[in-house]
Amino acid sequence: MISVETAERRILGNIPVLDAETVHLDQAIERILAQDIIAEAPSPSFDSSAVDGYGLTAGDTRKLRSNPITLKLAGEIPAGGHLARPLRNGETVRILTGAPVPPSVATVVMQEDVELTRNGVRFTKKLATGANIRRKGEEFGKHALVLRRGQHLTPAAIGLIAKLGITNVSVGRFPRVGIITTGNEIVMPGTPLRPGQVWDSNTVSLKSALRCLGISRILARRSGDNVSQLRRQVLALLESVDVLLVCGGVSVGDYDYTRRVFDECGVRELFWRVKIKPGKPLCFGRRDNAVVVGLPGNPASVLVAFYRFIRPALLAMMGARDVRPAFRNAILDRDVRHTPGRVEYLRGLMNRDDTVRVLQHQDSHMLRSFAVADCLVEIPAESKGLRKNDPVRVLMMDL
Repeated sequence: MISVETAERRILGNIPVLDAETVHLDQAIERILAQDIIAEAPSPSFDSSAVDGYGLTAGDTRKLRSNPITLKLAGEIPAGGHLARPLRNGETVRILTGAPVPPSVATVVMQEDVELTRNGVRFTKKLATGANIRRKGEEFGKHALVLRRGQHLTPAAIGLIAKLGITNVSVGRFPRVGIITTGNEIVMPGTPLRPGQVWDSNTVSLKSALRCLGISRILARRSGDNVSQLRRQVLALLESVDVLLVCGGVSVGDYDYTRRVFDECGVRELFWRVKIKPGKPLCFGRRDNAVVVGLPGNPASVLVAFYRFIRPALLAMMGARDVRPAFRNAILDRDVRHTPGRVEYLRGLMNRDDTVRVLQHQDSHMLRSFAVADCLVEIPAESKGLRKNDPVRVLMMDL
């Protein structure tokens, strides 16, 4: 049995990065950038006004520092427009927000700080040279590295790429994922239950979690506790998926055939059993470029394994630069019991004051607490229990 950290390193050290594909920016949201984005022009590409106001020459800016001045209005520069000739001392030009500032203008005064009179525009507020002017290249210069390969494409990142005039980007391909849920007792939701049967929540939960990452190419199968049937399904899916997730049958019971089938199908097992609660019987391996994960059958165990191990692995496959789980520091709002030996992940709710509430109903077959939780509270393996106000790490599930 290996530690959580060792399992994480072994998984991330054996994840193949998928090929890239080119998509339009409209389809790039939540994708992982597979190229560096280099600026072909500076930003801003010209000096522009940060406000609606009036432009002054350098000479008149200096005069204003001593006394109020009144200047003749020489014209107006709207966004997208320009001044036909250089501004002269004794003149001002109205400049709207985003409009280009000509070289002859040294300062822009906000329109709220001037007075329009019959003799012209009166200025009284002293300003430093360059005030209210967005300088060419102040955000970044030409040939600057704007976004790095492995960047998660948020709406702002996509907007920045569009600002550079780029319409198509190279991104990591979404993995194809197969799911097999095992067990004679498992039936599809909507099917009438016979004695001893339960409806399948694992397939639906995993599909939903995958779709939150943008992954839609999902093949789902069910298998009874039958070696031949499971072997056929594993072999078939391994020919067409990048990741295979098998729920159930990874422990040491009489009907736990999953690891045996993996071995018969040519999967090289890289570990089995992790010092984690819930989810101890987790196994991980590879066959050629396909990643194979054997998951426990209990619903909470499946989701803990997904957030702690599988989601980072999928992001790594897509080429993400920073894939490790997003932990935050929090303070427990109550005592928590714990038996030393395994890292435990308890479903919790973060409060606005950075305290975290551990929810009731933490058994691995229960999903109700998971349904309302927004984080997993990490209890260290060596801990004999924690007290109210003790610091803890929490894994946020909405990131």
